[in-house]
Amino acid sequence: MYDTIRNTDKPPNPPVAGAGAEPTAAVRRRLLDALADRLTARGVRCLVALPRRGAPVLYAAPAGRTVCVVAAETAHGWAFLGPGLQTDADDPEHAADRLADPRGGRAPDLRTALSRRPRLRAVA
Repeated sequence: MYDTIRNTDKPPNPPVAGAGAEPTAAVRRRLLDALADRLTARGVRCLVALPRRGAPVLYAAPAGRTVCVVAAETAHGWAFLGPGLQTDADDPEHAADRLADPRGGRAPDLRTALSRRPRLRAVA
């Protein structure tokens, strides 16, 4: 896939669009596929949507909620972006850890959870 890998297990950042570079849509799909593989290994259901036009989107369902993640090109390379997630795409393991356990191993705050609970109101 890559010509050289410099003394590391991780491949270098994909080349920026230009002569001989991988097309941007293909890079996004490859990065999201790598993240989906790591999430699936953690037991998280995933779906990569490939629209005819536009960017691919990863839909993941960790802990009973659905989140959307996209791969975006930044000034420093590629990054995964989603609700509460902005991490370097060079490390899909870290991104998968963050998505699989968004609380970072902490117990939920009961007061905060109860304050978000919908309340019933009587209508006369």
